[in-house]
Amino acid sequence: MKKTLKIVGVGLAVLVAVTVAFFVIWSGFDYEPSKQLHSLVDEKKVVKKDNYYVFKPQTNKEIKAGYIIYQGAKVEPLAYGYYAQQIANEGYLVAVVDSPFNMSFFSQNKATDIVKSYPKISAWFIGGHSLGGVSAASYAYDHQNSIKGLVLLASYPMNKNNFSTSTYPILSLTGEKDGLSTP
Repeated sequence: MKKTLKIVGVGLAVLVAVTVAFFVIWSGFDYEPSKQLHSLVDEKKVVKKDNYYVFKPQTNKEIKAGYIIYQGAKVEPLAYGYYAQQIANEGYLVAVVDSPFNMSFFSQNKATDIVKSYPKISAWFIGGHSLGGVSAASYAYDHQNSIKGLVLLASYPMNKNNFSTSTYPILSLTGEKDGLSTP
């Protein structure tokens, strides 16, 4: 009996070790920013904070509100640099979350830290791409009193997050030739 338990225990330990190793190797293959992005985004103006990147409006513009972006699964945060910079150019402070393994569900509540870091900003919007949209929607659902709007980029909320009684705007953007996201 003890020998059987020992074999089962060793087998489970090996299975867990192989699963963890597979996940670590798999998570290392990410979607990087395009080469074109480096010519479109002034990376000198991007500020790296604890687990997020900040894009600020031009110095002569007053900050209208904040916008937090959660990355899609296995997408590097700076891949959203052009999008973030364009929104910042319109007068918004934009924070792009940098999640462990580039998986947003590991940083779902990071928005709380970002909001606390900028107490002078009273209005916050949140959004995300793909799996990041699921994380953003979950955060928005749990913080309906503090979020002013939700943006879903090729994404949708989990079924348990019913926004039918939500009082803030929700924008959902999808591409007609997106072969991954379910409409």
